Amino acid sequence: MQSRYYLLLLAAWLLNAPAAAQLEYHPYFGLFSGDAQISLIGDDDGVDVFDGQRYAVGLDVLVGAGQLAPSVGLLFRPGRYESPTAEPFSRHRLQLPLGLAYRVLPPAFDINLVPSVAIIPGLALGDGVGEDRSVDWSGRIGIRLCIDWFTCGAHYFRTFTDPFPGGEHEAGRVLYTVGARF
Repeated sequence: MQSRYYLLLLAAWLLNAPAAAQLEYHPYFGLFSGDAQISLIGDDDGVDVFDGQRYAVGLDVLVGAGQLAPSVGLLFRPGRYESPTAEPFSRHRLQLPLGLAYRVLPPAFDINLVPSVAIIPGLALGDGVGEDRSVDWSGRIGIRLCIDWFTCGAHYFRTFTDPFPGGEHEAGRVLYTVGARF
């Protein structure tokens, strides 16, 4: 009987309108600037150039009804790399952006500008990553324009750890996003 009471209390809390207004969801699709090439030293000590994918999908959640809001999210960066001189491989990144966002106008407005900053721990998934399960650290600073439910933004990403040991990769890139706001 008591478990039903707690279940009913939890359902009422989750469905409460003021509590729902405390979370703002920003799902998005994005494209990274520049090319997605990496250079790795091959088996014959030559350099192999791999072309990769440039897109990402993610979700940022702003917590709280104030203008300054903590944010948490989930970001998936697929990585399928192909080269004419070497065997293709995949190295995807699943990341968890943690940071702060500032709504220039109060959150009730349909038009808003939201600058944000985040530190992004993540894990590499894919071929040949079983032996190395270290955390991949990145940072992000960006701005998002919200017009009613539509969003667009630009975010600068900087990688602090090398996801490709022995390779040459980009230091920082811009992610251009389009998405929604709920």
